[in-house]
Amino acid sequence: MSVYETIKMSPLLGLQGSGGGLAYLAGLAGGDKTYVDDLFSTALYRGNASSNTVPSGLDFTEGSWLSWIKLRDGNDSHFLSDSTQKTGVCFDSFASDRTYGKQTGETTGINAVGTSSYSIQGSNAQVNGNTKDYTSWNFKAAPGFIDIITWTGTDGSATRVLNHSLGSAPGMVLCKSTSNSGTQWYIYHKSLGLDKYLNFNTSSASSSTGVWNSVTSTTFGLGTAANLNAAGREHVAYLFADDDAQFGTDGDESIIKCGTYTGTNTGGLQTVNVGFEPQFVLIKNTTTSADWQIIDAMRGASDNGEDQALLAANLANNEPSRGSRLFVTNEGFGWRDQTGTDVSGGGNIFIYMAIRRPHKPPTAATEVFNVILSDSPRTAVQRPEKVDMYWFTKTGGFSDNLQIADRVRGFQSTSTNSDNAYTTPTLFTNNNNQERSSGNAIVQQHWSGGPFVTGVSSGNNFLNYMFKRAPGFMDIVAYSGTVTGNSDSQTVTHNLGVTPELMFVKRRSGGADWHVYSNALTSPLTKKLELNESDGESDSSNDWGTSSSPTAPNANNFTVGYSTATGWVTAGDFVAYLFATLPGISKVGSYTGNDTARTIDCGFTNGARFVLIKKTSSAGSWLLFDTARGINAGNDPFLEMNYANAEYTSLDVIDSNNSGFNLTSSSAANGSGSKYIFLAIA
Repeated sequence: MSVYETIKMSPLLGLQGSGGGLAYLAGLAGGDKTYVDDLFSTALYRGNASSNTVPSGLDFTEGSWLSWIKLRDGNDSHFLSDSTQKTGVCFDSFASDRTYGKQTGETTGINAVGTSSYSIQGSNAQVNGNTKDYTSWNFKAAPGFIDIITWTGTDGSATRVLNHSLGSAPGMVLCKSTSNSGTQWYIYHKSLGLDKYLNFNTSSASSSTGVWNSVTSTTFGLGTAANLNAAGREHVAYLFADDDAQFGTDGDESIIKCGTYTGTNTGGLQTVNVGFEPQFVLIKNTTTSADWQIIDAMRGASDNGEDQALLAANLANNEPSRGSRLFVTNEGFGWRDQTGTDVSGGGNIFIYMAIRRPHKPPTAATEVFNVILSDSPRTAVQRPEKVDMYWFTKTGGFSDNLQIADRVRGFQSTSTNSDNAYTTPTLFTNNNNQERSSGNAIVQQHWSGGPFVTGVSSGNNFLNYMFKRAPGFMDIVAYSGTVTGNSDSQTVTHNLGVTPELMFVKRRSGGADWHVYSNALTSPLTKKLELNESDGESDSSNDWGTSSSPTAPNANNFTVGYSTATGWVTAGDFVAYLFATLPGISKVGSYTGNDTARTIDCGFTNGARFVLIKKTSSAGSWLLFDTARGINAGNDPFLEMNYANAEYTSLDVIDSNNSGFNLTSSSAANGSGSKYIFLAIA
């Protein structure tokens, strides 16, 4: 019986594990907007063989939930536990790669849930081994995403129809007997129809049998072939929706897609468009034997030319032993040079389930940005925790100034702490060099209570900027150039959700200047700036489309042309960082200098913590200010992003102001008649 169905039947009491019934359902079904951020997360944590906290970011105190945990750096079974399995010391559990029933009365496992985390006790290596690393995929039940139903079998020779509250026909269903050992998983996927099934605990292709009887938007019917209705047996099913567009700011976005594709043996780049950028993808070959493949953006799912650290739902193997060149894109997922059966067997039919990346608009700038000045790597309590872009430098000067890395291109994930010894793909704002993948300082760490992204380097006075992607604020797009000539152009999809006002574009696979688009230049589509140079605006040479007809960016895409710096096919791979004005959080703007102290009103209430200023009408450095070093009355320390110099401390250029920042009369950023652009973050 569905948790939702039970709540409707017993509105005052609800069901054990539902945590409040009607009030919770009213919040989901009523006027409150729901985002994938409210219903799914990937949490990485380190075991301590004692009492531990997993930062799920989800409220498990209301409604039903599922947590799926896997040891990453050792071999052990997958651990699945949900709100319906509570009977003793811990929530009961079972595994995707095993046929046993639920493990009851365990002393190691999830023992308490909270509004943004849950607690694990015990020392079992499956979920909490000392200094072991884990991933936790966390699901919150809601119409249009996932429903969890349980039932007790009545007659194995009879069909059975179960009610569910998914609100639409499920795209994928995972069924398991929880009371009997030796019973396999039975998996329904819409693309296979009612006459076939898959199972988690083997790599087998799909099998034909009468497991399923019917699937509708309100019911799920069982056949007689799998003993899923055997008398007295307890069962659980996880029902996943497919493309149910009821989420997001306008209530018209889907957050989960269950689909299919046909593999090829052609090698090279292959992509699957699911309609959004996923953060989690589950893939299975249904034609022949092959393992279940799982990638997620937190562990690493970037197109960086390397095999990703995959996990397999049917295997206990650790992630270093699993590898394919599989990655997510801004419209789905893809792979390069894979001709085996795991993701791209020629003519083989594959099924997938993809879950959208976080897309909830921030309500405060602290949710999407932080700056820290320290003499050691930052601690885990500092935010934002799930960093998407990281800038690192030293205030005393640094030959690699600034280092920029991001989750889209991939962070190296490690449990070590070695100075300047990481392979995270990194770009540098003071030169036009290609992306470097060795001897860098930025890394995703798993020690000291992490994981978190940090800069680890020798010396002191580390300056760390952390950005999180969010609608209306900032987006990151990695793409390969396809433009072949002057009359050609390329449209690149983004997920900013609004028209970008400022874009930094950099070639990754070879040397080329950073080319910068700003809507405040004298002719935005035919002019550019260069982040690694102090020059004023100059002709853009096909940067933003064809020379005869450049195209303005919009809320869905931007256009590049026959330029080594932005889109030429021979130039290879690129990355673009997009910024926009989000009221109260960020401001992209411009002004004309007048040699007089004045206020730049950004619409903030507590001033700007980050200010980047560039003169555009003539030469002038990219000036970077922040509150970690001080934006106050008197001289302000600032860095020049286009140089490796130490910070300047002998000029008073800007001062604090609650609405944004104040300009002084200094000609460094307020020369009479000069034109300037700026990016400010509250």
